[in-house]
Amino acid sequence: MGWLWIRFRRWGTPRGSSVLGLLSIAAGLVLFLSASNTLQVTSDRILAYYWRSSYDILVRPRGSHSILEEKYNLVHANFLSGAVGGITRAQLEAIRSIPGVVLAAPVAMVGYRATTPLVIDMLYMSQPRYHPEQYLGRYRIERTQRLFDGIQEHVYTDTLVGEVRPDPEMWADFRLAYSFSFPIAPRGTWILFLAGIDPEAEASLTGLNAALRRGSSYLENTAAISKLLSHVPQRREYYSEGLQKGTVIAFPMLLNRHSAFVITHTVEIYREGTNEQVWARIFRAQDPDLLPNHFLEVISPGGATQLVYAPNPEPCSFDLPAPIRYREVPPPPFLPEGAIAVEAVPIGTRGEELVFRDSLKHTTPYCTRPEFNEMYLVPVGEFNSEELFYATPRILRNIPIGTTYPLSPQELEEHVRSTLNRLPFETYFLPPVILKYREDGVPIHPPQMLRPSFNWRGYLTTPPTALTTLEGACFLLGREDCISAIRVVVDVQGLDPQAQARIQRVAEEIVRRTGLEVDIMVGASPRRVFVHLPGIGWAEELWVQKGVTTRVSRGFRRADLILSGVVFLVAWLFLLNS
Repeated sequence: MGWLWIRFRRWGTPRGSSVLGLLSIAAGLVLFLSASNTLQVTSDRILAYYWRSSYDILVRPRGSHSILEEKYNLVHANFLSGAVGGITRAQLEAIRSIPGVVLAAPVAMVGYRATTPLVIDMLYMSQPRYHPEQYLGRYRIERTQRLFDGIQEHVYTDTLVGEVRPDPEMWADFRLAYSFSFPIAPRGTWILFLAGIDPEAEASLTGLNAALRRGSSYLENTAAISKLLSHVPQRREYYSEGLQKGTVIAFPMLLNRHSAFVITHTVEIYREGTNEQVWARIFRAQDPDLLPNHFLEVISPGGATQLVYAPNPEPCSFDLPAPIRYREVPPPPFLPEGAIAVEAVPIGTRGEELVFRDSLKHTTPYCTRPEFNEMYLVPVGEFNSEELFYATPRILRNIPIGTTYPLSPQELEEHVRSTLNRLPFETYFLPPVILKYREDGVPIHPPQMLRPSFNWRGYLTTPPTALTTLEGACFLLGREDCISAIRVVVDVQGLDPQAQARIQRVAEEIVRRTGLEVDIMVGASPRRVFVHLPGIGWAEELWVQKGVTTRVSRGFRRADLILSGVVFLVAWLFLLNS
């Protein structure tokens, strides 16, 4: 013990102080290096978790990059909006043949068109077992349609007239009558937005097969055209009573049952004279009966219904919307510091709504041939993009562990909005556009999520409401370069320089073989962009900033080197002064 006491007293001398200081610096350096290593390992693990997104490389036609995307190294969240064609199927196969490419999933945007709304058929009023004589007469049909676009509610109302009358040939013997039917809404308000996919590639990329459904209603009344679906597009000569020999072309179609519209349809039927209400129903956007080209048959006085598929020949034309033009503007003072501010340039108005994009009417070339008679878009199944949200970890990789499904619509929107490595998936999801400021800069409380309207030339467009095959889309467009974009997955695993180099080599090889434009999407993250919508206000969008993970990783290492240098400099100065 005496020896230790003598040693301790010697530490009070200058030499002892130097030794004590060196021991303290060494201990501090060990603790710093340990903490720095722990921080680096933790940050690398987190970055590796968010590094891989749904796809690694986005391939687009030449000339797709906008000035804003080039300047800020961004990808527009709604990059497929107005993108019709530009990539050939030969270029797709060239990409698939590149070593290291494990998946190349194409999407071909076809365009918009009005389609036949759901038709209500008051069938029971004509059936002998329900004594149709009590239903003879005229009926008043009141239709109300309410659509909310995030700013205002658009209300459409009208009144139709229906009549139940005896069948002249069948009334005396069978008491069979004619009932009435009517569409739930005007035809122009039901929009079909069609896109083409490679089913196998899409299933691998998004888990589409996990979200598929097959409705029994599609199996009814389809005997005449069901055989046409063996190949797409399928031509078939037919003879029909009263018709000349002709050609039918049928395309299979998957309907997206998750509507992007906030809409309700209200139908009320009153008997004229007595004003008695005989039937009423409110249909909301996600109603399972709300399907185009279908009859909803009211089969009993109690209001029971059955859904029946009723194929209708379709026009051969589509509206092809053009991209929106943006221009960068100085950010107003009420926006966050360093914000990117742009303005969407309107080109006109449609009623009370602004028009932001041109639209080209396109007719399928085959339809101009004299032997052509009819074209059918035949629904063979359904999918729900909300279920697709959970079908594969590729869609969203950072949903917190332990999250309970299903989520509420508000929670779902927040996950889509806040995902750190979210990539554009507008084939299925509407990119969030949140109105935050009025024109004069006054904040909107709470901020309003903007929604699409029936104006397909407006600012917001819906995700495709139906999918067909890539072959069908190319046939409808009538062009070889029918593909709008290709999403590519590369055979790499972790976050390391070798994986980054391999993705870079694949991207360069795609450019060399095809001449197309590529965006490397690994390590991407959303970046806020504020868009001025004239006459409406300022909306926040989440565009995609490329290369964020790489910059964060480099930043951690740079900070680590700087701090290490400071510690060693302090130690060196201490030794000099000792």
